[in-house]
Amino acid sequence: MLNQKMSVCSVLFSSRFAPAPRAALSVFEMTPLAREIVKECGRTGEEDEPLSEYRLSLFRTLQMVTWRLAETPSKATIPTGRSRGVIRALAITESLLAEPLRFEDVSRMTRQTPRTLARRLLAETGQRWGEILRRMRMIRAIEMLAETDLAVTEIALSVGYQSLSAFNASFRSFTGQTPTAYRDGFKTSSFGR
Repeated sequence: MLNQKMSVCSVLFSSRFAPAPRAALSVFEMTPLAREIVKECGRTGEEDEPLSEYRLSLFRTLQMVTWRLAETPSKATIPTGRSRGVIRALAITESLLAEPLRFEDVSRMTRQTPRTLARRLLAETGQRWGEILRRMRMIRAIEMLAETDLAVTEIALSVGYQSLSAFNASFRSFTGQTPTAYRDGFKTSSFGR
């Protein structure tokens, strides 16, 4: 497991070991420190063994680091809905990211008025449709940067951007990095290195 590139890692602690975090579930970006602690925790021995002082210190450090990182959740999460209409609107939006999609088309496909769908989306996800669309496009672009060798221009087009400069600006605003720099981060941050 530690010799493979890792995109997702779950950190779970027993309530007997650590106090509950502020949020029951949080998705956040791993820092180099957190990544190295996770790697070291994976090398420390069998689960049945009693915790040595070293392992106990590692797990306590990991707990403190993850609780702190959880205070700034990742933007790379897709909102979910509760009602059938919102769930369907989100699924349609995600399936048509490369298309020149309009909100009115999504509302028509879900048999809701634009006003009703807009109100429900905001109530259930806390976001407007345009924000959700942008977030979905950015997450898909991140996945493609990590999993493929496609050129950035091809990725931009496949997630619905008509111009590379618009995609680059949106990506930098979303992640704080250019698409190329973000992709390079995957090359240097695999858990096996």
